[in-house]
Amino acid sequence: MLKEQIKLIFLAKLAGTPVFDPNGDRVGKIRDAVTIAPSHSHSPRILGFVVEIPQRRRIFIPATRVTSINEGGVFMNGSLNIRRYQARHGEVSLLEELLDREVLLRNQGKVVIVEDLGMELTDSGDWRLTLVHVKKRERGLRKDLVSTISWDEIEFESRLSPVPAKPAT
Repeated sequence: MLKEQIKLIFLAKLAGTPVFDPNGDRVGKIRDAVTIAPSHSHSPRILGFVVEIPQRRRIFIPATRVTSINEGGVFMNGSLNIRRYQARHGEVSLLEELLDREVLLRNQGKVVIVEDLGMELTDSGDWRLTLVHVKKRERGLRKDLVSTISWDEIEFESRLSPVPAKPAT
């Protein structure tokens, strides 16, 4: 029985998910998702996934090789390139760079902390980073306020970027 393709998934939940080759053999587990340095005008396309294979080696699987993501795992076609993953200029490892990091809300100028990132499958078959789950500390409240917002509502500068993030006002 085939499980239904997921159309929206949060990356922190995806991390640790098993990856299977075309024969159904487990090849590793998801550790991160990679995109190009995100633009503020649109949802960045997911280029691929960092997968940890045996001996804790990390490799890159292009998103174009992923045929399905469902509750059973991530399924891919084609062969594996087992060369160790190393980010190229302009690439961003989303969980590594953004999880638990402070970013700025574009319209409010307030600082929030990224708790998770949501990616959606488009009609064209691309995965796009569309949602950000954030928490905001409010004075006088015991609990943090949490919400899920659109990617284009935050200001973010990659740690690899020579331009510093805008200071909170």
